[in-house]
Amino acid sequence: MVDMWQDMRALVEQWELKYNSSPVDAAAAFQEFSAALVDQPKTV
Repeated sequence: MVDMWQDMRALVEQWELKYNSSPVDAAAAFQEFSAALVDQPKTV
């Protein structure tokens, strides 16, 4: 579980660097993305 959180933090840091954004903006983008993934219809 700790590894997962460290990986997510690394993704946020990469986002900050790539898009020159604040940590808050990067975290909000990942929240929106994850919410969109949850709302996807299941495919079989």
